[in-house]
Amino acid sequence: MIVIDNFHEIELLSQLLTELDTQTDVMLRITPGISAHTNEYIQTGQVDSKFGFDLDSGQADQALQQVLANPRMHMRGIHAHIGSQIFEVVGFEGAAQKLVSVAKHWHDEFGYTTEILNVGGGFGIKYTTDDHPLAPEAFVDAIVKAVKKAASEANLPEPGIWIEPGRSIAGPAGYNLYTVGSRKDIPGYLPFLTVDGGWEITSGQRCIKPNTKRF
Repeated sequence: MIVIDNFHEIELLSQLLTELDTQTDVMLRITPGISAHTNEYIQTGQVDSKFGFDLDSGQADQALQQVLANPRMHMRGIHAHIGSQIFEVVGFEGAAQKLVSVAKHWHDEFGYTTEILNVGGGFGIKYTTDDHPLAPEAFVDAIVKAVKKAASEANLPEPGIWIEPGRSIAGPAGYNLYTVGSRKDIPGYLPFLTVDGGWEITSGQRCIKPNTKRF
């Protein structure tokens, strides 16, 4: 399954499939217009996100039509990802409802029936003593109920529900060990430390260099 994120990827994939004389299953990633309750640097579901096809501008509709017109691409469903390090179910419930509404629109407008709804991931985990994450089961239960309810109300066949638990599985499974290099101190501000490894931006932290972390 290949998740397509933008028009350039549609062109590249089309070229590759032609060169290889083959076919593939695809999904389209949309931006549902939902800002998750998380750090602004790791929100990805809002309209001005760098990921996914926008709905209001009609780009998502255009992408669907391009994929449906390509016999080498089998359109399977819709993907969205609203952010990372999320501690509340409300964002996922909203995303699930939005995905179903898109599925309804595509069904009525283009005759396409969505097989799969992928709500992405981003379940929060415990990085600090101030973090109080929900159990993954709580997110899953809320997402499944929201999709089923919305699909029933829209009179659509119940789609397959895909969820990407990601960090909620891998994050608590171990630790990253770094060697600290140089340190930069600025009076009145948190210091910067260079370390010999990569890291992901998390709540309250900002990246200056790929290997620089602020504490």
